[in-house]
Amino acid sequence: MKGKVYPVGGGPGDAGIRAPAATAAGGAAGLREKPAWSGKRPLSGKKIVVTRSREQAAALAQKLSALGAEVITFPSIKVEPVKSFSALDKEIKGLGAYNWVIFTSANAVEVFFDRLKKLGLDARRFGSAKVAAIGPATAEALRARGIEADLVPGKSISESILKALGSVKGRKILLPRAALAREMLAVGLKKAGALVTEVPTYNTLPDRGDLPELRRLLEEGVIDLITFTSASTVTGFLWSFKGAEKKLLKGVAMCSIGPITSGTLKASGYKPAFEAKQYTIPGLVDGAVKYFKKH
Repeated sequence: MKGKVYPVGGGPGDAGIRAPAATAAGGAAGLREKPAWSGKRPLSGKKIVVTRSREQAAALAQKLSALGAEVITFPSIKVEPVKSFSALDKEIKGLGAYNWVIFTSANAVEVFFDRLKKLGLDARRFGSAKVAAIGPATAEALRARGIEADLVPGKSISESILKALGSVKGRKILLPRAALAREMLAVGLKKAGALVTEVPTYNTLPDRGDLPELRRLLEEGVIDLITFTSASTVTGFLWSFKGAEKKLLKGVAMCSIGPITSGTLKASGYKPAFEAKQYTIPGLVDGAVKYFKKH
C-alpha cells in the first residue's frame, strides 16, 4: 500500500485510547476534574459536561480542565464488543483481496487490530489494500498500530471521504464499523459502483454515569455547557433522563462536534449553542473558548 507500515504495537492501549484519570470518571470515583491551575483562564469558573464514553472522556476533559474549566464527566454511551467475531475474522483473513479498508472510528481500529493479533497476524495482512481514516483520532489510532493512512479527508464526516476517494467503481471496500451506524457512507459507496462489505466490530450502548449528581447540578442551574461528540452521545444522554430532560435542560447551552451530531440535537428539539468548525476534539475546545468569550 502507499501508506507506510511500522512495527505493530500490542494490545488495545497501543491505539492511543486511554482510560480517563480517576478524577475525570463518573460513578464512585467522582464526577469532577478540577482545573489544572487557578487564576483567570479562558474557561475559568465554567462547569462543562463531557458525555463521551468512560474510555474516551479523558482527552476532552483534560483539554477543558487545562483551560480552567471544572469538568463533569457523564458517560452517556459505552462501547462493547459484538457477540461473535466470526464475520470480522473471515474478512481479516481475506484482507488482501480488498482495494480499500475504511475505518470510521478509533473504536473500530482498536477492535480490528485486537482480532488481527488474536489470529496471529499483523499489519502485513493488508497487502496492497489502501487504508482510509475518518478523522485525525482514527488516523492516530492506526498509526499507533503500524499503519499510516493513505487517505484522511479534510472533514471528519462520511461525505468528505466519499469525495476524497474519487472513482470507486468496481473497487472492493471493507467497512469495519459499529453494529448500528449511519448508512450514509455505505450507501454512497454502493451508488458509486463500489463492492462494499460492512462488518460489525462493536456495539454502542447507552450509559448513565452518575445520574443523581448530574441531575442535582442541573437543578441548581450551575452547568454552563454540555458537550456532545457524536450522535450516539446525544441519544444516550437524553435516554438517561427518560422524559424529564426538557425541564432540566431548559436554558442549558449545548455544543456539537459536527453537523451529524448537530442534526441529532435539532431532531431532539435542541439547538446547539455552537458547532465546532473543525470536527475534532481540539475544534470543540476552541469553539468553547470562543463561545464563552462572547457570552
